[in-house]
Amino acid sequence: MTTQPFNLYQIITVNGRYGETTEEVLIDTIDVSISEQHMKSYTNEIQYYIKVETGLTQYKGFDVKGKYFLSNDNCKYDLQSFIIGRWTQLQLKQVIV
Repeated sequence: MTTQPFNLYQIITVNGRYGETTEEVLIDTIDVSISEQHMKSYTNEIQYYIKVETGLTQYKGFDVKGKYFLSNDNCKYDLQSFIIGRWTQLQLKQVIV
């Protein structure tokens, strides 16, 4: 696992005059170490492989009600959930851009 810099964005929903719009607000640039694991899942005798990506960072400014994503030049990850402790653990889902 190597640490890479990512831009952390928060998705904010704004209720305007003509309906809801979403804005992507840059929060900070954080260092994240990403690990990929491949897990097996069985459904009705069919075996699936699921790619699970987790991240570690020292950033602790996440809000439970917020929606976030990480982005850099190569890839984009949606932040599914997080656990804040000594290090913040991130459950990620890669987005194909």
